[in-house]
Amino acid sequence: MVADDGTVMLSHDRFDIGSTDLSTQEAAALSLMTNGLRNAEIAVALNMTVRSFYNVRARLFKRLGARTQEHAAAIAFRTGLLEVDRSEGAKICCGGAVRER
Repeated sequence: MVADDGTVMLSHDRFDIGSTDLSTQEAAALSLMTNGLRNAEIAVALNMTVRSFYNVRARLFKRLGARTQEHAAAIAFRTGLLEVDRSEGAKICCGGAVRER
């Protein structure tokens, strides 16, 4: 979730999907993707270039076994990695392991 000041907020700072650990950047990107932001908007929210975001997204897809952003979102919701907060959009909801970069 992106706050008014542009910072990325996660409801939990650690989670995993199966045995796959996600980095903090991957977790934030996943949350932002499921909230309908465009690639350039996600890159700005994560304070990175679009090209760097594409690299983060590629790692995320590989870890989740996803082919598209929509597929990654579907996997995240289906596995309980994300839940919908009607007031704020998708949020990371599970405990687990997020690697700090």
